[in-house]
Amino acid sequence: MRSMSFARRAAAACFFTSLLVVAKPTKQIPVSVGEIETPEPARANLKSVLQEAIEQELQQQDFGKGRYAKKYILSAALVKLDNAVSERTVASTAVVSLVLRNQDQVLVASIKGSATAEDVRKNAPVAEREAVRGAVRSGIKR
Repeated sequence: MRSMSFARRAAAACFFTSLLVVAKPTKQIPVSVGEIETPEPARANLKSVLQEAIEQELQQQDFGKGRYAKKYILSAALVKLDNAVSERTVASTAVVSLVLRNQDQVLVASIKGSATAEDVRKNAPVAEREAVRGAVRSGIKR
């Protein structure tokens, strides 16, 4: 019986190892992100923060196993963003409105989320971003 070359043995080992590895299925999310609105063009940077926060929260949700017969669309609007500035700190409060619709555009749910984030006064943009993220988390958890 002929012995296998090192390359063939390595290839065979890789092949059989790949058969043993169970691929983790990709997480199927039945909700896609729809329209994202912010109140002012000057706050356009918050539009991307709002969208990223929604995508992250949806990834963290447990939708169970299996395929979903229905798909949904989650749209969001930044309704309010206020800053309360003191001598040393800034407190940003955000309110978002989330609207869940099915594929036929029929309203399934309308939810508001709100959150407040504080930081040192010079970090007001950071406090605003965290307040928006917290408001999204608050709305999606409901």
